[in-house]
Amino acid sequence: MLCEAEAMQRFFNQAIQGVLSSSLSRTIIVSALISSAVLGGAVWYRRTSSVSPSAVRAEARPSPPATPPRTEPASPPSILVTLEPPYVIVDGLTVKTMDRVVRLAGLEGPPREAICFDEKGYLWACGLQARAALNNLITDRPVPCKVIGRDNDVDIGHCQVDRADLGRKLVAAGWARPTPDRQADHSAELKAASEASMGMWNGGWKIRPPRVSQPQGFH
Repeated sequence: MLCEAEAMQRFFNQAIQGVLSSSLSRTIIVSALISSAVLGGAVWYRRTSSVSPSAVRAEARPSPPATPPRTEPASPPSILVTLEPPYVIVDGLTVKTMDRVVRLAGLEGPPREAICFDEKGYLWACGLQARAALNNLITDRPVPCKVIGRDNDVDIGHCQVDRADLGRKLVAAGWARPTPDRQADHSAELKAASEASMGMWNGGWKIRPPRVSQPQGFH
């Protein structure tokens, strides 16, 4: 009986030690986990607290929209028109129809009512004769034009008659000449007209200045 009692006492002692050691192990593990969690939270707090408020605001601020590249405005496209009679000859380079006014591009001519001096110094109606020359070239037929620009209400363009450039014909007849920025245009026709004293070259493009009207009562 004594042996059995001692055996039973050893059994209970081993069981109690196992329970105690198991509880102790669990306690150690739980304590380690809690310590790790606390340590990790402290590290995270120090990291986040080390970021400056300005950096946080910079990250939160949205990026500005991309600026589109600047583009130059495109030149206005040329248009094709056909002038139809009846015509009004405004001056030696300008034609008016029912719906538009077209002036020949790159050329200059005498004003509508211009008076010129000829080679002998006599006066002649060069503006009227320049208008007559343009009228005789286009007569009463349709005139196709390529409009390349606009000046106020006047279209600026190149026109044709009999499939030939109308401006070139006027230069060849001496009633027009290239503007200073287009001196290379129609150079052969310009030279021939000036050497033959044709049109405005009869007197070398000498236009009398317009008279200034005097006020009434002035003597």
